[in-house]
Amino acid sequence: MRRIADLFDDVYAWPAGELGRAVAVPMIVLGLIVLVRVAVHQVLPWLGRAALGPSVRLAGAVLTIVVLTVEFVLTQVFRLLWLPLTPVHYAIGDLAVAGGAGARRLAAATVRQIDRLARFSPFLLLAAAVAVVVWWNGGYCDRHPATGCTAPAVAWVDAVGALW
Repeated sequence: MRRIADLFDDVYAWPAGELGRAVAVPMIVLGLIVLVRVAVHQVLPWLGRAALGPSVRLAGAVLTIVVLTVEFVLTQVFRLLWLPLTPVHYAIGDLAVAGGAGARRLAAATVRQIDRLARFSPFLLLAAAVAVVVWWNGGYCDRHPATGCTAPAVAWVDAVGALW
């Protein structure tokens, strides 16, 4: 969280003058709101569909192939030695197929859960963004201990008042 506060501090220090101070805090608030909304409503669901689902399905398929290959080799050794197949041989194959199917179902369920983020309440995201800005504003003077340090929200109110 310290790095986020430093990023906000840099954005706040960037514009100069009264007009810059009047624009800096709303720019941080608006940027944070847009960033959080885009991340939760667009990026995370897309990542779930594009990356998580296929990667879990691929891992399940590879694991199934490996286990079935081991089962095949064991079966061939038993047949080569004219030994009867045990129920363990069949169980290995059944578990491999069930594990692959379970991995696909898990991936599908996880992607559905991530897709639900697209319907996540924008008001809660707004409240989270405002809470982060309040946290940043409250610790500003602790991070910048200078004589007469003024919190960004107070400086913003003063700058807007001076412009009026």
